[in-house]
Amino acid sequence: MSGTFRVTQSALRNVGDGTRTANLKGADVVVSGNVIEATSYAGFYFYGGESYRSTIRVKENQIRGYVGLALEQWFNEPMDCRLQANNVSDTEFVGIWLGAGTTGCYVIGGSTKTTVVDDGAGNVLVGVNNMGSGLGPTGGGNC
Repeated sequence: MSGTFRVTQSALRNVGDGTRTANLKGADVVVSGNVIEATSYAGFYFYGGESYRSTIRVKENQIRGYVGLALEQWFNEPMDCRLQANNVSDTEFVGIWLGAGTTGCYVIGGSTKTTVVDDGAGNVLVGVNNMGSGLGPTGGGNC
């Protein structure tokens, strides 16, 4: 998908995936200021496929559900990915999950209760609680 996609100031309740986007190419995506709750993947969920040269901004959302924000997409070319100041502290399993195909994604703030599983490489986590053996799959220190 290419183009501009915006989900702002909305309430998303009782759906499987809150805001699902996949296979981006040259896209500009903003998900901001939403209440997303009672979902399997409460927030921003990419699954399958590959993404190229796109901008992803997910910021200042209130998220409650099983998983908060999950990115399982492969980033095959430079992506501008920023997950900023999202409240995911009321998720049941994990607040933010960066899949193995993510790289160069910035997760900034929210709270120190924000739990992040980072299975990708070269992602940067600032002001969050990393659940695992370090940043990225090798446990390196990218911050």
